Amino acid sequence: MLAVNFDVYATAGRALLAGEPLYTTHPPDHPNYFYLYPPIVAVVFVPYALLGGGPVAFAVHTAVQAIAALGLAALTVRFVGRRGVDVGWLDRVLVAGFLLVGIHSVYSVYYGNVNVLLAALIGVGFVAIERDRQGWAGAAFGLAALIKAFPAALGIWFLRRRAWRAVGAAVAVGAGGLLVGLALGPETTVAYVTDALLPRFGSSAVNGEVSSPYAPYVTARKPFLALGADRTVAAVGAVAVVAPVVAYCYRDCSTPVARLRAAFATVAGVLLVFPSYFVYVVLVAFPLVGLAYLETGRARWLVLAGAMVANFSYALGSVRAAVQSAPLPPGVESTVLSAAGALLSVASLPGYGIAIVLAGCVLGTRANLVAESTTGG
Repeated sequence: MLAVNFDVYATAGRALLAGEPLYTTHPPDHPNYFYLYPPIVAVVFVPYALLGGGPVAFAVHTAVQAIAALGLAALTVRFVGRRGVDVGWLDRVLVAGFLLVGIHSVYSVYYGNVNVLLAALIGVGFVAIERDRQGWAGAAFGLAALIKAFPAALGIWFLRRRAWRAVGAAVAVGAGGLLVGLALGPETTVAYVTDALLPRFGSSAVNGEVSSPYAPYVTARKPFLALGADRTVAAVGAVAVVAPVVAYCYRDCSTPVARLRAAFATVAGVLLVFPSYFVYVVLVAFPLVGLAYLETGRARWLVLAGAMVANFSYALGSVRAAVQSAPLPPGVESTVLSAAGALLSVASLPGYGIAIVLAGCVLGTRANLVAESTTGG
């Protein structure tokens, strides 16, 4: 599976150069993988095709992801440092390592995906809105949404901040990219919508894979599916559970830490409402690392505990392999696997971790609201 996603990108670049159908052409070695992004994004991958799509092109692509990770690390460290935390050289190395080769980043780099770049764009968007650079913020979120669609839901953060110029910039970048893509042929854009975009929102919920303890998904739909709910009820239930948490964190946006809580809740809420693969957890990197440094009290311990749990990116298959490779007393192996299966049928370990961090965000928000109420009284 090394470079499997990169092979899809390079194949899309070749298809564009050759005038072949963009959404039905697949890499020779991976017949079940197809290009899923808007037509205009394929233009970015043309240089990989010109480089032959081999090791050299993959090295260039990997370098781009590494630069994005290191850029996000520098952005995060600077954001934290400007808010009174002395970030020493060891912290800088650890943050850079977490974002470049942490468990949620390294798989994206290994597969040749662009999730680390998306995480960097999300970090840029949040920092830009903090500095009242709404155009940059909107452009960053709009570009992320243009690539993978579901980050468009992050626009609710702009609405909460009443950042109308950011909303306009995000819409301009996203819609503008789709319109420019029409130059590659209207039929290609139609194929994007029918063959790539719509199935991305429905397939994982339709095929029932989300409910399996072996499935590498982070989603609030899983507990409902475990209780026997159909996919529609599970989808509605996920929104019903997640939305109040996000809304509560939005009640206090008076300080940088409060806004980080709301930012984390926003990104985490998007991941939990949509069935998201483990590799998408990297998208919460900026607010998560920021909260790890800036949160205080019991809320900080929940943030750190949740971040630790989320790093165990194991579905039941990985747990089974680990248990079976360890010498355990008779009967213990079956007990452990039975308990793990029950636990992972309700939620994945990254899902539990995100839920714990959200609990920390709620606790921190509540403490701030109580303090403000007491001071006001």
